[in-house]
Amino acid sequence: MKYSVADDDKKLINGCLSGFEEAWEALISKHQRLIYTICKRYHLDDDEAGDIFGRVSMVLLQHLKSIKDHSRLPAWLITTTSRECWQYHKNLRTVSLTPDENNYEIAYMLEPATELALPEEELLSLEQRHQVRDAFKQLPKRNQKLLWYLFFDDKNLSYNQIAAELNMPVSSIGPTRGRSLEKLRQLME
Repeated sequence: MKYSVADDDKKLINGCLSGFEEAWEALISKHQRLIYTICKRYHLDDDEAGDIFGRVSMVLLQHLKSIKDHSRLPAWLITTTSRECWQYHKNLRTVSLTPDENNYEIAYMLEPATELALPEEELLSLEQRHQVRDAFKQLPKRNQKLLWYLFFDDKNLSYNQIAAELNMPVSSIGPTRGRSLEKLRQLME
């Protein structure tokens, strides 16, 4: 069976539980950006974030069978990653520091955990952005490009320019946008 990051979490988790390595690779790849984003919010560098990513992946593997609501996997990952980051910072405080010119960076990393914890609203926002991105990837490429040009592209192209880029009539942009947004909404349900 083929698995990809475009598959829903339920299919990927069931594939993992059935022993398909490709399902595990797709599941981890699908959620890698979410995990790293949380690590960055805890001010971890790339190596530290990589360590946390590895830990979260191991915890996920150990608890995969116990995740009952597969649609809540992003929330589970956000919580687990936040806990791992918090634990990492807590462990840093037990390390004896030797004075050097980099202690100002270490002091920044040792802020109290309460200041580092992500507020619930921000966790929900991260989860929603993750859901939108996953649904967006499932749209046909033409719809993705249209929505990208309309809502995300920094060039602020006119409808005429977008029509030329996508090789479509200008009069089709509005209706195609409407259908694309409706399909995106349906994918997120």
